[in-house]
Amino acid sequence: MKTPKGPFLEVHPVLVPPNALLLASPSKSATHRAILIGALTPHTVIENPLVSEDTLASLRLAEAIGARTSAEPATETGKRLLGTVGHGLVEAEALDVDGEDEETGVPGRWTCLPLSPLLAQGRVPRPLLAAQVRLHVERSGPKVRIRSDTVDVMNSGTTLRLGTALAALGDADVTLDGDTSLRTRPMGALLEALAALGAEVSADGADARPPVHVRGPLKPGRTELSGDVSSQFVSALLVAAQAVDGATEVALTTPPRSAPYIRLTIETLARFGGAVEERKEKGANGPTYTISGPRPLQATRYVVPGDWSSAAFPLVAAAVTGGRTILAAMEREGPQGDRAVLDVLEATGCTVTWEPDPERPGAELLTVSAPVGPLKPFEHGFADTPDLFPALAVLAARTDGTSRLFDAAHVRLKECDRVAAMAEVLDAVGVPVAEEKDGVTVHGAADRPLRAAVLDTRDDHRILMAAAVLGLVGPGPFWLSGPASYHVSYPRFRMDLDALGGESRVVDQAEVAPDATGGAS
Repeated sequence: MKTPKGPFLEVHPVLVPPNALLLASPSKSATHRAILIGALTPHTVIENPLVSEDTLASLRLAEAIGARTSAEPATETGKRLLGTVGHGLVEAEALDVDGEDEETGVPGRWTCLPLSPLLAQGRVPRPLLAAQVRLHVERSGPKVRIRSDTVDVMNSGTTLRLGTALAALGDADVTLDGDTSLRTRPMGALLEALAALGAEVSADGADARPPVHVRGPLKPGRTELSGDVSSQFVSALLVAAQAVDGATEVALTTPPRSAPYIRLTIETLARFGGAVEERKEKGANGPTYTISGPRPLQATRYVVPGDWSSAAFPLVAAAVTGGRTILAAMEREGPQGDRAVLDVLEATGCTVTWEPDPERPGAELLTVSAPVGPLKPFEHGFADTPDLFPALAVLAARTDGTSRLFDAAHVRLKECDRVAAMAEVLDAVGVPVAEEKDGVTVHGAADRPLRAAVLDTRDDHRILMAAAVLGLVGPGPFWLSGPASYHVSYPRFRMDLDALGGESRVVDQAEVAPDATGGAS
């Protein structure tokens, strides 16, 4: 196994079980959909958005298809903005995201900042990543007007998939590309489906991988695709079809994987005045969706809920450290499938409670408390919850017995092969694990010491965060490659990690313990 090169995120274990109150990170999936659906509306205001590297990619895509985007401080007065810059808290009248000292958040004054110049330059303003802001997405006319022939979607698979379909609404050539990891994402099924609806599509990579080239406009009609590769393909067609002049049918030839994400898309569209009819045709293996377009999507104010995919990490942290995590701003109900993490935590013996939030009328606080005794082993299938795999692999490592994580072959097609990556992480720190075709079997032990190791997180945000949570157990420490990748989906992660009682810092190669490199994955 190769030893990754620095810099690294050094993570030390907790000294006492945590008892932390955290504000939930906003939903990445919901923010993506609000931005990209909002690009088809006259004016959408997005409250509590996740502003991360991934969602900035969707803002860039919205700009490319003719929308205008801007951000403003989320407070009504605009005089106080609390956020994180790098790893420290910043409190000022505003954050200067276009100033000379971008990394330190020099106080500045702005009421509404157009994002076009920053997005066009490919810049990711770090202060904006964790600031409390309100986003505006405004469409300049009734039709999609392509304003950029090349869009860098960085590492965002959601932006790539939904953006390809939205770009096909225009009548100009558009190329979508991203980083090395994104270029491994399969696109064949979506490109074939778009071609059946009249788009001109191609891909430069082997097996229809990015860069992707697309030209519309899409026409009404019927298209078929397999539902077992990516729910994002289905979501992309459902969103784009809202703007097609005529009826569009999307027929799945197999049952859909990650079906809760399709439900999230349908419910979000409904909030904007969109509509999708779902039916099961006789003898069909999957559903057929019908969209009668064009749908006049409405100007909307959309509040992004807390993210269950991100919440899994601090909640699992409570379980594996014998502590307690309280999360504010989570929704008890809703279409996010990763709420299933609560069922798994309860199966291991954790206590899950909801109670009124005294600081937010009408809201609730979610509390997860570790059991007094050891965690019980569990089994979980990931057909609908692929993003939970890294966090639950960590949970399995600290149960007292053998846990089975299965039905996860599609998890290998994420930012990296997450099944293999988590198997390597667990093996490197001394947890017996058997990698299988569609998952892993983990032989956990509640009292097994974990050995210090340098871990290759493959620049995958969820692998990094999972390994960091495991690092809270100790005796460690761990050194994790790709120390900033969490900005993709959870910009407050390091602050929350330390609030849980851990200690983290970024170090270079020279500061890694010499005997730790033998455990590199």
